[in-house]
Amino acid sequence: MGCDGSPLLAGILFLRNFLTIPRSLALLTEPTKTGSASGSSKPPLKELGKHPDEGESVGL
Repeated sequence: MGCDGSPLLAGILFLRNFLTIPRSLALLTEPTKTGSASGSSKPPLKELGKHPDEGESVGL
């Protein structure tokens, strides 16, 4: 990137025309399709056994 910041400014101007505040808010309220928030839980990487006080299984 040059010292004048023109690529950064061009990117900001592009996003300003593309991503409006109402559109941004709409995107933030949509549920995620991937990741841990999607509701699909993966099995733990390793089971460590039962918690000594609680008795529930502990996993990583």
